[in-house]
Amino acid sequence: MFKTLSIQEAINTFNSKYNEFTHDTSTEENWKISRARKKALKKTATELIVFNTMVVPLVSLICMFADDDDKKDWLALQLAAYIARRT
Repeated sequence: MFKTLSIQEAINTFNSKYNEFTHDTSTEENWKISRARKKALKKTATELIVFNTMVVPLVSLICMFADDDDKKDWLALQLAAYIARRT
């Protein structure tokens, strides 16, 4: 089955695998690939942080504002809420 790791062992395993994935300097081609992987990981992390800190709350605010009883007849606001929720 699976071996249970302590938190420190899991962190050490993650760090070693990350270094293998992004710090391969055995050849110039492997170094370029490792560098591209590191950039891709940073880009993905940045996109996730921006999405979760800015986009999700903004979509929630738009939908909350559109669900207000006084704003139910505003077609443009309902459309904006629909588009925000779908994307």
